[in-house]
Amino acid sequence: MPDKKSRFSEKETAFVGVMGVTGDHVIAAAQAGYVNPGQAGWRLMQNPLVAEASREAGQALLREKGGAVGVGVLISIALDEKQPAGARTTAATNLVKLSGMAVTESQGEKDLHEMTGPELSAHHAKLVRQAEAMAQALADRAKPVIDGAPQGENAQDTPSALD
Repeated sequence: MPDKKSRFSEKETAFVGVMGVTGDHVIAAAQAGYVNPGQAGWRLMQNPLVAEASREAGQALLREKGGAVGVGVLISIALDEKQPAGARTTAATNLVKLSGMAVTESQGEKDLHEMTGPELSAHHAKLVRQAEAMAQALADRAKPVIDGAPQGENAQDTPSALD
């Protein structure tokens, strides 16, 4: 039951946070401290406010971290000479598209001078998010993208070509 100051109780807030990361109501309820996680998780997900907050938490995580992780993986694949040529080419192509250096289908439909104010704002916001994700991925490039993933011998030397 929510307290009078917030929308959810402490346990419900913890549940929503873990649901946003795992998508598993049993794990979320267990980590939030519920005695019977299976039952509590199911019951909480029947509450439309909790279910919506959980979906929003998952979407926020994707917006904040997903792009940087995705770009980091693409950079790792594109720079790893041990990867098959097709994988490296696909990764490089996607990086070029994300960088804004390539014309995408949506950009090809309208020139910037043909866009309305809201369309320009949305396009600008998208480019800013892409630039931030790429900058974050480049800043983290010395770290393994996936824990325990083997790192190439030249993993830290090769990225300097992007600087």
